Amino acid sequence: MRAVLIEPFGGAAGDMLVCALVDAGADADFVKGTMEAASGLEVEFRRTSREHISALALHVEGGDEGKRTLEEVLTHIRGSRVPQEVASMAEGVFTLLARAEAAVHGEPLERVCLHEVGQQDAMADIVGVCAALLDLGALPVYHVPPIPTGWGTVETSHGTYPVPAPAVVEIARLCALTTCRGALEGERLTPTGAALLGALSKPLPSPMLSMRTHAAGYGAGSRDKGANVVRASIVELHALEHDEVCVLETNVDDTTGEELAYLTERLMEEGALDVSVVPALMKKGRMGSILRVIARGVDVERMASLMALEGGTLGVRVYHSMHRMVARREMRKVDVDVDGMRERVRVKVALLPDGTPFSLKAEHEDLRSIAKRRNIPLRRLSRIVEGEAWRMVRE
Repeated sequence: MRAVLIEPFGGAAGDMLVCALVDAGADADFVKGTMEAASGLEVEFRRTSREHISALALHVEGGDEGKRTLEEVLTHIRGSRVPQEVASMAEGVFTLLARAEAAVHGEPLERVCLHEVGQQDAMADIVGVCAALLDLGALPVYHVPPIPTGWGTVETSHGTYPVPAPAVVEIARLCALTTCRGALEGERLTPTGAALLGALSKPLPSPMLSMRTHAAGYGAGSRDKGANVVRASIVELHALEHDEVCVLETNVDDTTGEELAYLTERLMEEGALDVSVVPALMKKGRMGSILRVIARGVDVERMASLMALEGGTLGVRVYHSMHRMVARREMRKVDVDVDGMRERVRVKVALLPDGTPFSLKAEHEDLRSIAKRRNIPLRRLSRIVEGEAWRMVRE
């Protein structure tokens, strides 16, 4: 899957993000024209350097000091000559900014004034990022957490505020952004940068994802100290889907096979993702079993209680937040000819990220029912069904 990857290791601001995307391959003339149409300003991309990293920086001529309500900003953008897709994306970003400002100042959304983030240069930045993403093909956008915010204080229209600014904190809360202070003093994550990342991107699901980079660009911030840049890359992600699960384990040595089978069935009925029983040699040479359960975090307490109740165990080991790679799966129905009669069987198909099937398995209950009804061997029926399923998925 091709995607845009944002790495805000030097922080993130609107001008930095638009420059990084242009440096990564977005059409500079298209982005520039869209920014100027929305803001009424003259903008220019200039080559610069931060800590010996070549990057683009944004130079803006003019700008106002005015303040606008959310409706005034949206009306202005809708009335400008920008593509509808860009206006729609920008509307989501500005709405997020207004929600954060309303929460910080305790005002209704329709009355809150957007000060710095409602000015012409902020409009140019936000519309520019949206235009760049559209030009790059409206690809999925991911960012690499945590996002450094910086530390210290910052001057705003309301006075001196701590870093991160209250609006940044509120946006991080609303969008579940993972942040950190970082090593560099000063404001590194602006409200505009936070809103763009929160509204338009998702966190990279795992640091273990493999990828191939097609292009990369850097956008420079206004500070000279440190690598004050953000990197945007066009990447091809090569990985299975990821999620986080919990693993529960316990050792049992006084439970019969029938009791373990019943417990396994109960655990699956209660929402366990998988249950396995592993033979083990216990203390004093007794034969026992390791009962292992994979479950979602919200189900851990219920699973542990059931393991204790039905398995008689005095303790359960719980491993939290285990990363799991899982193949995308689809359930398909396959019509097959079995000794001159048509039968329909459900087949589970496993797919690679690009949609290529790599494994399939006929549902056992369907096979069992047909085998008993038709009085044919289960293994033979399984080969017939799965052979026909492979022909179907390859067409």
